[in-house]
Amino acid sequence: DALRLMDSVIATVNGPKGRKAYLDYDTKYVWILNTRSQALECLGRGDEAVAQLLSASHLPEAQGENVSQVINLAGLYNDLGRPQEARATLSGLRPEDMSPYGRMQAAIERIASADQLGDEAEVEHQLTYVRDHRADSLGAYEQALISANRLDEAAQGLIARLQDPSERIDALMEVQGYREFPVSSRAQKIRLRWESLIQRQDVRAAIQRVGNIGSYPVIRGPA
Repeated sequence: DALRLMDSVIATVNGPKGRKAYLDYDTKYVWILNTRSQALECLGRGDEAVAQLLSASHLPEAQGENVSQVINLAGLYNDLGRPQEARATLSGLRPEDMSPYGRMQAAIERIASADQLGDEAEVEHQLTYVRDHRADSLGAYEQALISANRLDEAAQGLIARLQDPSERIDALMEVQGYREFPVSSRAQKIRLRWESLIQRQDVRAAIQRVGNIGSYPVIRGPA
C-alpha cells in the first residue's frame, strides 16, 4: 500500500506538471524516495532499497548538499552487512555541511562499519566523539553504544532518559513492542542487542517506574 501511494506521487512528478505539481517538492520529494527505500527494505527487497536510496542521495536536500540520504544510505549498507560500501558513502561528507544531530548519526554509521570490520581503534575514536557530544542527541548516543555493543553504558543512558521528563516520552516509545520484519544478519544482531538491553532488570525497573511496555501490530518508525 505504501509503495503504491509513493509510486503515484513519483508518477505525478514525472508527468506533465513535473515538480510544479507539489508546492513542497523541494523539501519533501527526497523524503518520499527515502521512505520508499524503507518500504522496499521491509519487504526484503534490499538491492532495490539500495538503488532507490542511492538515487535519492544524489538529489539536493532542502536545496542544499544532501546529508540525510547519504547517512541513511550508509545505514542501509551497514544493515545489509556491506560495511566497506557504508564507509565509502560517508567519506564524502563534510562536517560543515552537517548539523550536530547529523554528525552524531554519521558517527553511528562509522561505528557500525568499524564494528563489522573489526576496527576497534575506529570504534573507540567514534565513541569518543559521541560521548563528548551526547548532549546533541541522547537517543543517538544510545544507538551508538548499542552499535558498539557497549550495553552497560547504553543501559545507563536509557535509564537516565527515562528519568528525564524531557526525554521520557521518546524513550518509552522506543521500548514498546512493534511488529518485526525480516532483516539481514547485521541488523538482526543489533535487534538482539536492543532486546537484551530492554530485558535487563535495571532497565525494566526504570521503565516500570514511569510507564509500561505494550505490543503493537505496526512497524517501528525510524529513530
